[in-house]
Amino acid sequence: MEKSGNQGQAAHQAVDPLALPAADEAQALRDISEALFAMRDALTHLSLALKDWQFEHDVARRGNAQGMAQGLLARLTAPPQ
Repeated sequence: MEKSGNQGQAAHQAVDPLALPAADEAQALRDISEALFAMRDALTHLSLALKDWQFEHDVARRGNAQGMAQGLLARLTAPPQ
């Protein structure tokens, strides 16, 4: 008599006590997808806001540097007193 490994598996199939019914599982997946899309949108808005802030910061710093350079050039090109 030959024992088959599959016979014991059919008799002892594990049932996951945390498994959801198909309809509940589908709803849970929809909820997770919705939450992930909301998180993606929030991260996109944050990224754009950070880029805007960085741009404004760079423009301000560039203006400061330009003012310092113009002041230095004005002093260097001014006739001696």
